[in-house]
Amino acid sequence: MLKVLGLAALITTSHATSEKEGPKTASTEIAKVEPTNFSAGQKSDVNKLIEAYLEAHPEKVVAALEKFGKDQQAAAIKKLEGNATASKDKLLDPTNAIVLGKSDAASKLVVFVDPNCGHCRGLSASLNELSGSLDSKNVAILIRQWPILGTDSEFISGALIAAYKKDPKKYKELSEKVVASQKQLNKEDFLQLAKDTGVDTAALEKEATAANGQVDNTKELAKKMGLEGTPTAFLADKTGRIQLITIGTKENLEKVIADAAKA
Repeated sequence: MLKVLGLAALITTSHATSEKEGPKTASTEIAKVEPTNFSAGQKSDVNKLIEAYLEAHPEKVVAALEKFGKDQQAAAIKKLEGNATASKDKLLDPTNAIVLGKSDAASKLVVFVDPNCGHCRGLSASLNELSGSLDSKNVAILIRQWPILGTDSEFISGALIAAYKKDPKKYKELSEKVVASQKQLNKEDFLQLAKDTGVDTAALEKEATAANGQVDNTKELAKKMGLEGTPTAFLADKTGRIQLITIGTKENLEKVIADAAKA
């Protein structure tokens, strides 16, 4: 239960911290603003009043926590969008991405994915399905392979990039097989899917290693931008504004693409 000393500290320090004093912990601030002018009886009475109020109005605590959560989320989004804008040239570089649509499209949706990420597979399925309508909307999708789930994802990411560079149609077919998989793929599983697609697996293994440069570029970019997981998506519209996008369902993705076309 909250006590008056803690509450007094929060109220007092919210406006009293100066830059010269530097960061402070809650405990040091509480000790600093000890209300010594209160008698022991007064402190006890105030504590009881606060406890009674919070027990009678728990919704106030919930509302405060919800607001805090929303404020934190908004600040995190703003920071990510700022980082993306600062790295705009690298983020929108088509030479380090698998491009669906025309690379010079006015608006670009950049997605960071791991081939073994379940949510990424759902997103990739929607991307493949909607890729045929991108040219007419003047929107391109840049897929950045960002393997965060281990060495198998590392290999598959490089191999998908290599397959795309060699034959975009074969890449799409192979990508669809990866998306449809119901398990975490290892290197052997992926090569079998590639073989079933008619891809020269011996050549693909060599080319996958050569594609590591693009994978490393994306890793470095994701780290610089402060990304924390996959899938993560950013939309750069015609005006140059970059937004963090929550896609979720295929319908949401269709709306994002439609809105980008109108922007």
